[in-house]
Amino acid sequence: MIRITEVRPLPNARLQLLFSDGTDKVVDVRTFIGADALTRPLADPAFFRQVALYPNGRSVFWPNDYDMCPDYLRYHAVDARTPTSRPMA
Repeated sequence: MIRITEVRPLPNARLQLLFSDGTDKVVDVRTFIGADALTRPLADPAFFRQVALYPNGRSVFWPNDYDMCPDYLRYHAVDARTPTSRPMA
C-alpha cells in the first residue's frame, strides 16, 4: 500500500508529495477548490499552507477536516522534477 511520507504546500494551490516508494510528485489542487463549503477555504493561501499529513500516511488534511487520499493524489500528480518545484530533502 502506497503511503505519503512528506507533504509540502507550493504556490498556486499545489502540493508536493513524497510517496513511500520514493516517488516525488506535484499535484495541482485548484480544480478541487471552491466547489463546496469544505473546499472553499483552501482558496486562501494561508489556509492552504496548513496542510498536514496523517501519521499513517494515508491522507493529507486541512484544519477543517477536508482530506485527500494518496491514491487519488498520485493519480492526479505529475513528476516533481519541474522548474516550479524542488526535490524533497
